[in-house]
Amino acid sequence: MKFITRLASRSCQTILANSTRSLIQRQVVPASRIISSMRSFSSSSPRFLGGAHDSHLSKVLQEELSYEEDSVTDSSTEFISAFLEKTGFEINSVTGEHYVTMKKNFGDETLIVRFSINEISNKVDESYENEEHTDESGENVSKSENDDVDSDEPTDFPVNFNFTVYKPNSPSLVFDLTADEGSIEINQISVANNYKPGLDIDIQGEMSRQSIYFGPNFSELSENLKEAVEAFLDDRGINTGLSVFMQDYIEYKEQNEYVNWLKQFGSFFKK
Repeated sequence: MKFITRLASRSCQTILANSTRSLIQRQVVPASRIISSMRSFSSSSPRFLGGAHDSHLSKVLQEELSYEEDSVTDSSTEFISAFLEKTGFEINSVTGEHYVTMKKNFGDETLIVRFSINEISNKVDESYENEEHTDESGENVSKSENDDVDSDEPTDFPVNFNFTVYKPNSPSLVFDLTADEGSIEINQISVANNYKPGLDIDIQGEMSRQSIYFGPNFSELSENLKEAVEAFLDDRGINTGLSVFMQDYIEYKEQNEYVNWLKQFGSFFKK
């Protein structure tokens, strides 16, 4: 009986060993076959060289860039230097950024004007709305029919901007203003303590400004107080001259930024 048990045990071990060897032999793939499969995959898979329309887009960008560079009739910066010399402002404008900061000293005060060239979208939106209008007879008149009427008129669009007056050991005054048609409209006046609002352009500075109490609506103040505030701003150069300069500078910088954008966009497709 013991002999039969040992015989059965040996038979089971032999069968198990043979089955295991057979299973391993079936699962192991020869290295030559793996290498052959990899070569086949490499030779049959197409190499990615970009989209089918990339070359067309690159060409259109170059054509647009050439057109913009050739069509610029006046890229003079004399109006900038003339304004800065007259007012004493310094201007900080970084290529690729839409914010523009102007700064000057006024006694023991630091004055900061901050605006964005994105304000030119106000001009674009207004032009789009006026592209078709109705004449006195009720008929629609296209813009092209009236181009000769206002083509020589100076362009005008509202510019929203901030003006900050900072003085050591005193609260900072932050004015929310709009320059439109040569005049300055005062929207609100905020009073801030313990930091320099308008000097910080990072996210933290922006959040700090958002947390300030904006102050009352300027239109609700008494006439005497409004006139006194307007005189305060005029003494510091917040006037018609600044309004016109900001509009001119926004158009000047926006054109340069657009040309730079075309160049940067086109460089994406260069090897």
